[in-house]
Amino acid sequence: METLRKGFIKLRKDPKKTLKARLNTLIHNLDPETTSHVLRAFNIYFKLINIAEESHYHYVRRMMVKQEKPLWEGSFSHTLTQFISDDLQAEDLQSLLDQMLYLPVFTAHPTEAKRRTIMESLRRIFVTAEKLDEPIIGKQELHNIEVALQSQIQVLWKTDEVRIHRPQVRDEIRNGLFYFRESLFKAVPKIYRNLEYAISQSY
Repeated sequence: METLRKGFIKLRKDPKKTLKARLNTLIHNLDPETTSHVLRAFNIYFKLINIAEESHYHYVRRMMVKQEKPLWEGSFSHTLTQFISDDLQAEDLQSLLDQMLYLPVFTAHPTEAKRRTIMESLRRIFVTAEKLDEPIIGKQELHNIEVALQSQIQVLWKTDEVRIHRPQVRDEIRNGLFYFRESLFKAVPKIYRNLEYAISQSY
């Protein structure tokens, strides 16, 4: 996997036919079982990269809030500041809010849907990885977090991504409810509070 990963990174920076041929030969010479492991490893690798990026963005945004810096484009603070610079009055903002409708839409794609166990495993890794950004963290605690992450990644590796049986309607309902339980019930009230705070600060 590392040979392929580093090889294709190098190939992207400096496209050489000899390197491309060597990498393609390596891929073609893999037996089916090894090919399956390599594909799965890359799949998990990119999932973990996405988690790391998301965690980093959370950290950067928390630091912006903590240091009272101008917030990112798309934030309530940034948007309301733009409204004020465009001379949008409080009454106009209230009129916009009166007409606003937040309506999340959940779609079901049985062929693409992750198993709930996979989603829960990825969520645990994200929550654990977030602890790495805590301001005060000792060596032992850092070690414990790293061991926990290694353990959780092992669990993810050993969890089958492919369903044995075709998902039923009730499976899709359970998957949809997963987001309510794990995020929406906590996130929606927090979003309302953040909006109220931003409006009170701006208007």
